[in-house]
Amino acid sequence: MDEIESLKTAMKDIKNGKHGAAAFYALLKAENQSDVTETSDNDDELSLRAVELDVKKSRVICDEVFKTACVGYEKDRAQFTDVTTAADLKDSIAVIPTIKNSRSSAQGIEDPDGDESSYVERLFKAVGVLADPMKNLHERPLERSEIGNIQGFFFYYLLGDQILYAYQRTQRLWIVKNSRFLLPSDHDTKFDVYNKESVRIGNNFVFVMFDHRLFCRTLATLEQQFGYEEIDSKRARDVLYNSLPSLVIDDNGLLESSIKANDRTVIRKLRKIADSPVLGLEPSQIMRRAKRVPAYNKKNFYDADGRIKITSKTSLNLALKLLNDDILISPLLDHTYYDSKIKLAISEEDRAEA
Repeated sequence: MDEIESLKTAMKDIKNGKHGAAAFYALLKAENQSDVTETSDNDDELSLRAVELDVKKSRVICDEVFKTACVGYEKDRAQFTDVTTAADLKDSIAVIPTIKNSRSSAQGIEDPDGDESSYVERLFKAVGVLADPMKNLHERPLERSEIGNIQGFFFYYLLGDQILYAYQRTQRLWIVKNSRFLLPSDHDTKFDVYNKESVRIGNNFVFVMFDHRLFCRTLATLEQQFGYEEIDSKRARDVLYNSLPSLVIDDNGLLESSIKANDRTVIRKLRKIADSPVLGLEPSQIMRRAKRVPAYNKKNFYDADGRIKITSKTSLNLALKLLNDDILISPLLDHTYYDSKIKLAISEEDRAEA
């Protein structure tokens, strides 16, 4: 994929010092943080603060952090894939293009409805203030009293006419108040005691933004800090109300309740059903074929027409597995696996060997 190679080349150039300006900024908690998912004319939706630091020291921090933080995107076993599949694959990186590239991306990394692409477009616009000379973020420096509100750090690296943005989430344990640290002074045998608030800068990028695409290793951060869960929930409801009525009976509204309760597992499995080949089958076909599998041959699991009856959390989970075709029968071990991760891993290996 050209976009993947482009990202890796850019990362290699940054590691080798072939980039121009580099800086990092603190992202604070803000009530309007999720507004980045809404259509808005406000291009400064993120609560960003400049870290007042010597330019040379700031550059050193940016370069040192990058050396370790980009490793997860460069290793051979990293799998770049679409958002839906990424949740089930280890070492996966979700790739979401902006509207500009959503129709021309590589197979499996498209966004036909434009929801994710529009979201990424707005996120690019929001972080664009970091490198905008007209937006002097240093007029709003990070204050000591704001340390406890830091959510993470945005880094940017200038590469010719392009910019690579990267985000690092700050864990709560990294923010220390009234800490006690021994700091060596210039004299070999003397130390100072540092006992003020401090923030540790980590060594992992949750997501990287480059060439009109977002590459994300941890979708949970997009959901929790940047409002992405709203898009996930919308997709899940689309599947629930447009694809499942003819296949499922859910008189108690357990699926809708799960979405309202923000059950991420159910929501992700629901949106995966949109691409499931099972949707092309009639209820009677599904019932007849599913009953060959012991786990799906349950009493009162189907009505007379073959529709799946969801009456409990157990039947809900089983229905989602069935509709996602989460089953793999091993001819070697004569064993049945009910796990999409195993099936996905094997299909990825087959694709790599092809």
